Amino acid sequence: MGTIWFGVKIGVGTAVGLLFVYYVWRELRSLPKTLCALKFHRAGFDWAEGPQGWISRDPCNDDWILWDEQNERMLRATDPDGNWRPSGESLEQCIALGRTYRAQMGF
Repeated sequence: MGTIWFGVKIGVGTAVGLLFVYYVWRELRSLPKTLCALKFHRAGFDWAEGPQGWISRDPCNDDWILWDEQNERMLRATDPDGNWRPSGESLEQCIALGRTYRAQMGF
């Protein structure tokens, strides 16, 4: 009976260990996305659901700017039309625009 109980403990311990490794691995894989979200949040961006991504304003011309996470590109839209068009800025340039707009607004 002791041998059976020992086998059950080994099996449960192995299962718990594998679950632990799975959850740690999953959390470590999501860390880059969390850090990216933190960058956008600190730069004054908000999450948008229409076209999904991080949204703010361009401080130079007051266009809406949106970082499209799915396609990894920046989009622009003006207030009257609201049509999103691709823009040539990189991720760092997009975040810099958001920081500048946030500083101009006094946040």
